[in-house]
Amino acid sequence: MLLSKELSFFTYLKPLRNIGGASARSVLRSPLAQPIASPLEPIFVNPDKCARFLYSCTAALVAASSVAQSITFLTGHKLFGLTTLFNVDQEKNIPTLFSMLLLLGCAVLLGWSAYESKLKQDGLVKPWVLLALGFVFLGFDEASEMHELLTSPTRKLLGGGDLGILFFAWVLPAGIAVLVVLLLFIPFLRKLAGDTRNRFLFAGAVFLSGAIGCELAGGKVAQWQGSANLGYFLLTTLEESLEMVGAILFIRALLIHLGSLNTSLRIEFKQPQA
Repeated sequence: MLLSKELSFFTYLKPLRNIGGASARSVLRSPLAQPIASPLEPIFVNPDKCARFLYSCTAALVAASSVAQSITFLTGHKLFGLTTLFNVDQEKNIPTLFSMLLLLGCAVLLGWSAYESKLKQDGLVKPWVLLALGFVFLGFDEASEMHELLTSPTRKLLGGGDLGILFFAWVLPAGIAVLVVLLLFIPFLRKLAGDTRNRFLFAGAVFLSGAIGCELAGGKVAQWQGSANLGYFLLTTLEESLEMVGAILFIRALLIHLGSLNTSLRIEFKQPQA
């Protein structure tokens, strides 16, 4: 896949009138009248290889978390802090940093899509920009857990007590917000190419199945059995894994989308010729 920014600069000469022969020849011999070679070399990128690399990173982090957590469950030893450092269900550690970077990567590609949309003048700049800002928020929320601030007031609105799957009550306002955003972006989705739209929706479904679906199931387990048990650990591991995979699927979908455009970015599904 070829990712290249093709830049060429030319001097366009207006018809030379009222200029003597010698002067005209000197102008034509001027370096300003010659094409300037692009200083940029092409960068070769393969979205599938990028996705596989990110999947490998995700698998490594999940494996490290699982091994460390298993040892802690069996022995009670926290491995000198390594269990916390690699626990996918805790914040301010390596898995959190990786998840945040994935979401911010999505934001960058969405911003690039907005730029390309502006060049094409297709009227879709605003939704691309809003999506980019939304993923910037998601990235920093992943690191700071701002969404947890909704839990206590939502529990009070629900009357407290045995909330079951709504034990982590922030999922209720978050789910409503997701539904509203989806409805507002239906016109935008309809204007996308069919394959692009399907990739976006599939990536979103995978991400939300972890972020909201597994959180609902985990809430029920946490309220009835607590969080220090194998069932809760498995659910949280699945949750974080689905979130990472969903973000990677979206990154791949955005790269393919950008590669389909014929403006300042060109991506081709082929390797460079030797």
